[in-house]
Amino acid sequence: MKNILKNKKIVGAIAVVSILFIGLFAYAKYIEVQSEDQPIKARDMYFTSNYLLEDNPSSEADYTLSNWIAGDSIGLKLKNFPDAERFTEVPIDYTIILDGGATSFRTEASGANDTSYSNTLAASDVKTRQTTDDINIILPDDFLSGVEERKVRVKATVTAPYRYELSADFLIKKAASGYTYSVEDSASSPYAKVTVTADTATALTLSWSNDTVAPDQTNSIFFGKTIVNGIGDARSIQLDTLNSGESIVFYMLKYRPDEVYTNQSADVFFVSGLAVNN
Repeated sequence: MKNILKNKKIVGAIAVVSILFIGLFAYAKYIEVQSEDQPIKARDMYFTSNYLLEDNPSSEADYTLSNWIAGDSIGLKLKNFPDAERFTEVPIDYTIILDGGATSFRTEASGANDTSYSNTLAASDVKTRQTTDDINIILPDDFLSGVEERKVRVKATVTAPYRYELSADFLIKKAASGYTYSVEDSASSPYAKVTVTADTATALTLSWSNDTVAPDQTNSIFFGKTIVNGIGDARSIQLDTLNSGESIVFYMLKYRPDEVYTNQSADVFFVSGLAVNN
């Protein structure tokens, strides 16, 4: 009986030692994995901006940009540091999109309209060499065509070496139109005469309903221009930019001469304009 008890104690001691050994081994592996994983944790990296915010669900505009004219831009700064003391020691890859990729834009670096822009924030080795990317997001000239204001959501997403997102909503408000146009017409006239005068440099667009009127394309202002087909009978054509004080005159041919059109006949044709930078 004593031998049996003695054997049981030995077996029990071996079991306890084995459990302790396995536990220590597992803990050592845990520490090893934690140490290996540590360099890629987001808390050791910084991705900040002058405008864009973290954990920012789509809502009312975070910022309002007024007096917007063609050629204006949203000036973003993306940084690999949160303050003067801290910085990120590895490169950070990121991508910028607008409205979930639905709105095209260009930057001074890309030079062409696209639905995204990607770049890399260079790594820093000391706090005196922190990294900042200056990105001017230039919206298309027709971004505010037909409207006085429009909201756009800008999102910058880190794609490597971890995942992180910053975003903000901008309300863009158009500057004063800077142009006037008048329509001269009378019953039985086969055309309506349109005169456009610019107070400031303005990019003009003519829009019309193709089942009612059509521009007289023998006029040189239409040479080399492309007619854009819209929904149904809607058509439009982008004209040349008028400088301050300049005027143009053209004619809209009427399918029903007995109709009389005025400046208020926007359902038939109208001229829209967007101020541009000289």
